[in-house]
Amino acid sequence: MHRVRGAVGHHARRHAPSFKRCRIAIEKRTVTDKSPKTRAELEALVLAELRAASDCGGAAHVTVVAYDDYRVGATWEVASCDAGTSVPEACERALCDIVRRLQQHFDIAPS
Repeated sequence: MHRVRGAVGHHARRHAPSFKRCRIAIEKRTVTDKSPKTRAELEALVLAELRAASDCGGAAHVTVVAYDDYRVGATWEVASCDAGTSVPEACERALCDIVRRLQQHFDIAPS
């Protein structure tokens, strides 16, 4: 399983500047206009889009976790990605764009 660098923990973020830039904070909204999705729904959405990306058709799994930071408008992030038979670096680049875009449209539903 390929761990998405910089996605979880201070230690991981410190050693992964390339992924850190992918976690651009979107403005915190006072009134949310994003649709809530369960963790499983978000994982399915991210994985489907990842598999459609160039060189990522063999991606096997992504793990979505809740993200709670008042400075960031996102309520979830991808903690890990199993690139399967795909090129891990290509999947990480694609994942960056996919997550940034989907975070603008969907919040994680309370569990």
